[in-house]
Amino acid sequence: MNNCFQLGLYQYKDKASKYASLPDALKGENMVASCAVLQLLMGKLSVYDEDDKIVYRSRTNYIELPFKKYTSSDNVNDFADYKIAFGVDEFDESTTEKINGFLRAEQRNSFIYEHVLHELTLALCLQNNKPTEAFVHIYRTLEFMSYTFPLIYTAKAKDFRGSFNSLKEYFTGGTGEGELKFFDKFLNTLFQDDEEIYNFMFEILLDTDKLDAVVVDFKLSVKEIGKKNIPNYYIDNNALKIEFRKMQGIIIEIRNKYFHMLAGSGAANFYGLDYDVNDLFRSINPFFINWIASIYSKIFQYRLETM
Repeated sequence: MNNCFQLGLYQYKDKASKYASLPDALKGENMVASCAVLQLLMGKLSVYDEDDKIVYRSRTNYIELPFKKYTSSDNVNDFADYKIAFGVDEFDESTTEKINGFLRAEQRNSFIYEHVLHELTLALCLQNNKPTEAFVHIYRTLEFMSYTFPLIYTAKAKDFRGSFNSLKEYFTGGTGEGELKFFDKFLNTLFQDDEEIYNFMFEILLDTDKLDAVVVDFKLSVKEIGKKNIPNYYIDNNALKIEFRKMQGIIIEIRNKYFHMLAGSGAANFYGLDYDVNDLFRSINPFFINWIASIYSKIFQYRLETM
C-alpha cells in the first residue's frame, strides 16, 4: 500500500493527509510512531495487514473521557479532533513547523512508541473475537508504559533504556518497589492538578447473560476494599464502577488472578466455570484502553506545551 505508515506486519492509513495544514509527522510515510499511537487511539487510523486487507477500522475516540464510539453515518469533525488532541486553536504555519520539529526530535526514543503501537494494535484487532487475548496486549502496553512514560513526561533522559534502576529511588523513595508501583506514583503527580480526570468514575456495563456468576467471581478474585478502607470498585446492578485512580490496580489484579492462577496459594482466582470469561473481557477492555489513552494524551499535550 502506498503512502502509509508501516510497522512490522501492519500498515496504517491516516485521515490527517486530507488536511494540508496538519503536521507532516501525522501523515503517511512521514508519520512518526508517537503520532501513530495518538491517531490510533483517536480513531483516525485504519489498519491493514501485509496483504492490504483491512483488519481494524478505527471509529472509537479513546482520547475522550468517556470514550466515544462513532458509526459510519456520524458526521465527525476530524480536523477539530486534531486541534483538541494537540491543544491548539489553529494549525498555522509557525505552529505546524514547531510541532513537526518537536516530533522529529522525539524519534530518538521511537522504540517505545513502536512497542506501544504494536501492542495496542493487537489488542484492538483481537477485541471483538478474542477479548481475553486482547487483554494480554493491554497489560503488555501497561508494562511498556510503566517506567518509560514518566521519563517521557519529565524529559530527564535522552535514552530511556536501562534508566529505570538509576531513577527508581528518586521516584519511589525505596529500593523494593517495581516499575508498576513507580508508574502508580507518577500518576499521582501527573494528575495532581486535574482532579476531574483523576477522580473520574468509569461505568462499565457487564454484557453477559450470566451476570450473577460474573459478579460472584469478580468479587471473590478482586479485592473490593483497598488500602485505608477505600473501595476499589462498586457493582451496581450490571454496572462495574471503577475510579480512574484505581484502574491500574484492577488491571494488575485481574492479570494476577486470571493468568497466574496460583491455586496453591489459597487465594481466590478467576475460574469462569459458569460463564464465558470472554464476556467479561469484552466488556471491560475498552475502558482499560480509554484509561491508557487518557494518560497518553495528557503526557503528549504536556510535552507539546513545553517544547
